[in-house]
Amino acid sequence: NGPFSIEAWIKPNATSGTIFSRKDNAINNAGYDLSLSGGSLEFNYGSGSISTGSIIDTTRWFHVAVTYDGTNYILYVDGVEKASPVNGSAPATTPNNIEAILGAMDQAPPGQPVNHYSGWMDEFRVWNRALNVQHIRQMMNQEIIDLSGNVGGKVIPTKIYGPDTNQDGTEEDLLT
Repeated sequence: NGPFSIEAWIKPNATSGTIFSRKDNAINNAGYDLSLSGGSLEFNYGSGSISTGSIIDTTRWFHVAVTYDGTNYILYVDGVEKASPVNGSAPATTPNNIEAILGAMDQAPPGQPVNHYSGWMDEFRVWNRALNVQHIRQMMNQEIIDLSGNVGGKVIPTKIYGPDTNQDGTEEDLLT
C-alpha cells in the first residue's frame, strides 16, 4: 500500500506477456502487473495504468523498472524515464487466493496462470521504496550484494547511495 519499485533485466522472445503480477486476470480494478503489450512496457494498477509506447523488441536485453512514491508512477527503460509520471493511488488489494507470479498472471482458482512472458529474465528485484533514477542507474549494470548490511555492487564494490537524506540531514542508504 506504500511506495515500491520493481525492476528486472528482460530479453523477450515476444513483445507481449506479463513480466510480474499480483492480479487476477478477470478483475481489472485490483492488483497490479508489469507487462509487455505490443512492445510497450506497461504497469497496470487497479483501474489505472502507465505505458511507454512501443519501444521494447526481441533483439536485445532491456532493463525495465517501475517506481511508485505514494503519489506518482514512473516507468524506466535502460535507466531513462520513458513515460511522464502518472498520478495514481496504490494498487487495490487482491483476494488472498491470488498469487504473485513472475512471468504470468494468476486467475482465481482453479484457473491456470495466463498471459505468459516468453524470454529471459535476470536480476528481478522488488523494493519497498521508490527508487530514484540514481539508484536505478547505480544498480542496473551490476549484481548487488550485501556489504555489511548495506546494498552494494558486486562489479563496483561500493555502498549504493541515493540523493535522499534523513531527517537529520545525513545521506540515506538504499536499505533504510
